[in-house]
Amino acid sequence: GLNMAKLKYLRGAIFMLKWSVLYPIDPKNSLLKKCLHGIWGFFYILSLLSIVIQCIGYLLITPFDLVEEAVTVMNTVIYTSLFTNFILFYYKSDDLVNFVQNINNNFADGTDNGIEQISMKQSANVSDKLAYYWTTSTILGSLAPTIFYLTWGNKNLPIPAWFPYDYQKSPQYEFTYMWQVFALINLGTIYGTTDMIYLCITILMAQQFKILSSNVKNYFYKALIRAGVSRSTAIKLSKNLNDEDNSPKHHQMLLHYCDDINNLMSTFLLMKLAGTTFNLIFIAFSLVTHLNFLVFQTGNRAAILSSLTYGFFVTSELFIYTYSGQILTQ
Repeated sequence: GLNMAKLKYLRGAIFMLKWSVLYPIDPKNSLLKKCLHGIWGFFYILSLLSIVIQCIGYLLITPFDLVEEAVTVMNTVIYTSLFTNFILFYYKSDDLVNFVQNINNNFADGTDNGIEQISMKQSANVSDKLAYYWTTSTILGSLAPTIFYLTWGNKNLPIPAWFPYDYQKSPQYEFTYMWQVFALINLGTIYGTTDMIYLCITILMAQQFKILSSNVKNYFYKALIRAGVSRSTAIKLSKNLNDEDNSPKHHQMLLHYCDDINNLMSTFLLMKLAGTTFNLIFIAFSLVTHLNFLVFQTGNRAAILSSLTYGFFVTSELFIYTYSGQILTQ
């Protein structure tokens, strides 16, 4: 992979990628760092595969019960889509790195006038906050079943899953429980970081279009000034304006980058939105269909709260997708 350590606009997203071991290895890293990177990456992949296989096995061998298996069904959908996205991410990682380096080298840092102060730093701060917020949220959302089960004194595993051994005996139970918590933290981190790298790029693209729009508007003002408006207005409107209008070239560059984003994001977003929409519908269906059962069966409180927590984070995920798309098309 190429070195992405000196990027100007995606520090938050890149930091979270480093944390989740999805960040391409810098060839200048020492052998020790590469070995540690490889070991940590191995545990990430192992946690992903083990949870997906265990969830699928549980659904296949257990008599189906919608309430009891709701969390397992949702986890199966989420982590299956995550596994697919994980492969897509690495498959397109070189294109992604090159794209990010191109926008950092070619994007304008801000408007080239003194009238409107629109800068890339503003959108970079927004994208950084979203990257930190969403990654943290996905980790907490993944751990929600653990938290609720411990709160209600329930010794069920955080994710009901199939194991080729009797996990209810000690010390198998303790090791299984700790492994699931470790895997959930890993998967929550991967889920958040793979989401935000693309959406942060979208936010940066939207800001670049705002800068372009501001420059075009002020070049128009300057043309009016040259047509004979008052000198005081001319001084005010033309402050710090360059004589050369680079807007057409800038516009064509952004349209080209939009095509690149579409090539990078289309399959990813299809998988994410399909999985998110399915889970949101499934959560609502599960809660409404079994409303009376859920209210009167206190033993399922942890499962109820887990489903509600999933619903909150799935809704937040849809909001983040639509928010980034809205400001890009705005």
